[in-house]
Amino acid sequence: MNLGHRSDATSWFDHARDYLAVVNHFRDQMPRPIIGFGHSMGGVTMINLALIHPRLLTSIITVEPIINKTTEGMHFGGLYPINFKKDKWPSHEAAARSILKSPFYKSWDLRIRELYTKHGFSSLPTKHHPAEEGVKAVTTTTTKAQEILSFGKGAYPPNQKGLSLDEWTPDPLRHPDLGEWRDKGNACYRPESIITFAQLQHLRPSIFYVVGDKSPMYSSSPSGRADVLAATSTGVGGSVEGGNHLLVMEQPTHMAEEIVGPRIGEEMKKWAETERRELAEWEKWEESKRGQIDTDWEWWMKERHSPKGPKNMDKKAKL
Repeated sequence: MNLGHRSDATSWFDHARDYLAVVNHFRDQMPRPIIGFGHSMGGVTMINLALIHPRLLTSIITVEPIINKTTEGMHFGGLYPINFKKDKWPSHEAAARSILKSPFYKSWDLRIRELYTKHGFSSLPTKHHPAEEGVKAVTTTTTKAQEILSFGKGAYPPNQKGLSLDEWTPDPLRHPDLGEWRDKGNACYRPESIITFAQLQHLRPSIFYVVGDKSPMYSSSPSGRADVLAATSTGVGGSVEGGNHLLVMEQPTHMAEEIVGPRIGEEMKKWAETERRELAEWEKWEESKRGQIDTDWEWWMKERHSPKGPKNMDKKAKL
């Protein structure tokens, strides 16, 4: 749908803004409470949606969110195989066979693999692959370039034999989100991971972190988890034994029935009680006085913000 309209400046923050636009447009079809669920990049997206609109989401469930305090552990090694992987096959059947033979997809739940092989390929021609006469060739629905750019952004000088990475100064027009925290030994970066970590202290909804105990991601390591928990002042709600970074594809039934489902049930009860208390507080006020300045406000204005200066708080003030 958007092939040919996407640039190489992919931002995870855009996704959060897109969700907000969708909710605003279809708000009459979205009864509260709304619980945000996201895996990996999607977890970061849900957190940023809540930062944009603190009361939109009642709770957030993140699975393997890529959130890092520093660039430590952000090596982008997974980009290499994606960069050089095959992205065109002579038929849909050939593409499906190729996927099923790949070790990367073998750990996925069979239902997830079936959905991927059904929807993950598109017929040629595309803007990047011309049609081949007599061949019903296919390519990936998400282009290889956009898949790569969703994982990492380039941060390197244009010439391959000139400046080294540590000598290079980024152009702020091209890299407005690349701060002093950048890893000068790495040709890639992902700013949202670092920026989101710095904003965790402002997160309002409750959040539930789920990680795989075999995940290769630094953000899911003991050190990475400790950083995130310290920033959000909460505890890890779940850990999936034997789970990898792609555990939502590997163990969807376990995730739904044993982890996510019970959590949603708990949050629904909390939300109902919060709604009851807020409504009771609202109904205490006469309609004409709702949204108005009350006597407590006036008292504090006189007590602490009078042009004559703050009063002595040890003495009882009179309105």
